[in-house]
Amino acid sequence: MPKPSEYQQKVRHGNRMYVLSCLEERLPVRFKDLKNDTGLSPMGLSKILKDLEEKGWVKHFLHDRRPAYEITKKGILLISNTMTLGIISDQIKKDGGKYFHDYSKIRPSFESKGISWGIKDDVVINKDIEKELKPILREVITNTIKDIYQKFPVESKTKDIHFEKLTNKKIIIGFTIDFNAFIKSIKGFSHMRFRKIPNLQRDKKSVQKGSLRRARRK
Repeated sequence: MPKPSEYQQKVRHGNRMYVLSCLEERLPVRFKDLKNDTGLSPMGLSKILKDLEEKGWVKHFLHDRRPAYEITKKGILLISNTMTLGIISDQIKKDGGKYFHDYSKIRPSFESKGISWGIKDDVVINKDIEKELKPILREVITNTIKDIYQKFPVESKTKDIHFEKLTNKKIIIGFTIDFNAFIKSIKGFSHMRFRKIPNLQRDKKSVQKGSLRRARRK
């Protein structure tokens, strides 16, 4: 059997990490749901899951009498040591997407006049989505950046955080928008429905999910 090329190895690694990141986000996931989440073929996903199980990164068991998969502590450690944003970025670029440096153009506009700004916004986006969203995307990103810029000093004062002492430090904030889930959320008025759930009920659900996740990993 011929040895996989460097590109094939990179794609396989990216797919493995993508499956792990999908498993990290949810409680036990059935094969069908995982296939829908990742967009991988049944054969391709089966090979990846088998490989992940052999390495001890994923475990396979019955959940509600149905086969399900869950990430292990070893798998979570691997995810934490890997740049998930980089994996998603590579996947989008592989599918013909584009990488835009300073998409909002705020930072270069300030620095061209000798004024410090400090926030650099890079965007990786599918080519067809960029065409559709171009009229509003830059405005949305610009408003988000301005909101961060304005709220940091205000919130820091109210919570007694001296953020001005954090020199020589950086933060990467990643917003990955999955349009399948995003559109479903908008159409289903998820935000409004969530607000109607009493806090006590939400907290109880969070505790139950956390307990189940810890029990499965033991």
